[in-house]
This record gives sequence, C-alpha cells and structure tokens, in this order.
Amino acid sequence: MTQNLPPGGKITTLEINSELAKIARDNIKKAGLTGKIKVQTGNAMDNIKKIRSSVDLLFLDATKEEYFAYLREAEKILSPRALVVADNVGLFAEQMADFLGYIRGKRQV
Repeated sequence: MTQNLPPGGKITTLEINSELAKIARDNIKKAGLTGKIKVQTGNAMDNIKKIRSSVDLLFLDATKEEYFAYLREAEKILSPRALVVADNVGLFAEQMADFLGYIRGKRQV
C-alpha cells in the first residue's frame, strides 16, 4: 500500500489490542516505513472521531456486527471518491445485514 501512496500520503491503522499494535509498530520500523504508517491504539470508534484529514481508503477488519457503525462514523471523513473495503463480508453476511443493506442502497438512515 505504501508503494502506491501519493507524495505526502499516509496510512493510519487502528488497533484495539496494544500487543498487536506494538508488533505492527516494530514491523513498520523494520520495513523503514515509520514516516508513512501511523498505528493508533484504542477503541476504533473513538479514534475515527479524532481523524481530522480526509480518508481515501477505508479497510474494515473488525467485529462484523460493528462494520455498519464504523462506516457511518467514517463517512464524515471519507473523500468523495473514497474506496471502502470490508473483510470477510461473504462469510459473515448474516451478522452484517445492516451494513450490507446500507451499502447496497436498500436501507435508508
């Protein structure tokens, strides 16, 4: 992903587990990407609310029942041409009915 960032582009990843966040930071440092990737630890919903820049790509990989809430909060910071990628949607369609209905345009909020 970093190879395709525009000049000045950054990646922010949100991780609730502090041990996994430390592993991610260590790997980012080893790869020489500290200036391009920032790891924020804590509750993703709280951290989404703290992001002040526009987001061009949102990759969701969390508790499936929470995808819809994350998307709704992140919509406030998504750029007009943003891409949203959601992990394991096909495997967990039942748990994600609200999310899937919304993105398919079948659910109005």
